[in-house]
Amino acid sequence: MFDFIADKYETLNIQSEEKFQMTMPFTKLLINTTNEVKFKRGIDLIVSFRESIPVGYRVQTDPFFNVRVLAEILKAKKQLGQQNLVNIVSSQLPKF
Repeated sequence: MFDFIADKYETLNIQSEEKFQMTMPFTKLLINTTNEVKFKRGIDLIVSFRESIPVGYRVQTDPFFNVRVLAEILKAKKQLGQQNLVNIVSSQLPKF
């Protein structure tokens, strides 16, 4: 099931509202994913989407990706004690 959803997410156009709408459900799927390879692929897909947004719009979209998506995944993985997955997410968050 993960691969099917990840493939669908990956093929959606970055300019489509559907990709933004699918990001939160995809986040929930990643929170429940324990397979490190699949988890990393999912994080990479989200980060790729974040980075594909033109720089002029990132002031609006980065809080969504960094706080609502990646930070939520990070929080859940910390609570579950999945340090290897925490490290994957942490490496993709901006350093403040």
